[in-house]
Amino acid sequence: MCCGLIKPDIIFFGEMLNQESLEKAVDECSKADLMVVIGSSLVVQPAATLPCYTLKNNGKLVIINNMPTPLDSYSYLKYDSLEEVFNYLNSNLL
Repeated sequence: MCCGLIKPDIIFFGEMLNQESLEKAVDECSKADLMVVIGSSLVVQPAATLPCYTLKNNGKLVIINNMPTPLDSYSYLKYDSLEEVFNYLNSNLL
């Protein structure tokens, strides 16, 4: 038994993001036709900026969050809950 600290492979609030990973995320978001944001306030940087890259390149943004976000007015669709999304998909795609 090592009794050492075990850290999961996640980024905690306040930790720096890996620059290479962030650059790849920006690149992928810039190419996306659609970005679905689920449960994010879209205020914590730099992740909150990622949907802007999709919008800048004429992609659509769907936001699923039960609270307002700074990008609500730019979203193609806005839902308060996943239940609403699944009900919509169920009635329109099946």
